[in-house]
Amino acid sequence: MSVMEWNTGDQPAEPGFLAGALWVGTLSYEERCLGSLYSLHRLGIVPEFGVVLRYSTTNDEENVCGDRIDVNAAIIERMAPMAFGRFLGTVSVSMYSTLSLENAILSLVSESKATCVLFDMTCMTKLHAIALAGFLASGKLANWKIAYTQPDNYGSLDDREVNKWADVLIAPVTIGSSFGSEEASRGVIIAGFEVHRIMVALGEVEPPAGLILVGKTPGRPDQLKLSMRRHVHLIDRLTKRSRDRWKVVSPDIFDFAEVFTLIDQEVAIAAKDDAPILLFPFGPKPLVFGSCFRLVEKSDNAAWFLYTVPANHDLEYSEGVAKTTWFGPPLIDLR
Repeated sequence: MSVMEWNTGDQPAEPGFLAGALWVGTLSYEERCLGSLYSLHRLGIVPEFGVVLRYSTTNDEENVCGDRIDVNAAIIERMAPMAFGRFLGTVSVSMYSTLSLENAILSLVSESKATCVLFDMTCMTKLHAIALAGFLASGKLANWKIAYTQPDNYGSLDDREVNKWADVLIAPVTIGSSFGSEEASRGVIIAGFEVHRIMVALGEVEPPAGLILVGKTPGRPDQLKLSMRRHVHLIDRLTKRSRDRWKVVSPDIFDFAEVFTLIDQEVAIAAKDDAPILLFPFGPKPLVFGSCFRLVEKSDNAAWFLYTVPANHDLEYSEGVAKTTWFGPPLIDLR
């Protein structure tokens, strides 16, 4: 699929193309998990079907996490009669199982007979953002759009970061990936605010060269400055050791043409040495999604990701609901 065909904007499509649409949201303790629903409501777009995915949580700080999730769930239930033609309820998915997500999507599409699916990726785990990208890049669903909502602000990330880890997962981006020549591997580090998660993952496997993406969020230059500041020591260490082999780039998080081009370059270099691409997905989800989507299309079964699983979550990670951006290929009129 050519990224030149992708649309990015304030709405998924003209309402006429959304007949028979299924909205799939993901519940979270973050208020912005409601962002795309608010966006559709403001636009007067009413999907035929709506469903919300709910994760189990390991956070039990006096049930604050669960209480916040319940508040957001109640808001969706109150909005459902005017937000959807038919609300399909809540579906439980495992937080760190890609198969759980894929099975849920296939079951929901089959049950609803939806003609297109509107995914709110905002509060999915990054593992599920990877799984969703792989699922869609494989052509298992023809008609889709993705929503991502920025918060008004992130919490006190300059001073605090969750740094207790349950595990580091190393898994193929696509089933059947081979590891090839590890010593010639290319890294794609997607940096956000969680530098410790990257450092833990690099402790398992550290590629000798590659790409560091530090994304620019539209209208928020302060976030780029903060992200660069948090990663300055890591970037210095990697680039000083092999300055000609690690490249730092700051694309707009919704500039998929640039992201696809950068990934294509890394794939071409790796292919010369029969080496794998190693993805470190710890930055903005649109960059994670776009990078993974292109890797599935282009990496010829030689792409892996390393994912540091947190033992707990920062309940003050984000504040408020700001802009929702929709992206993906043009919808096909299946009416």
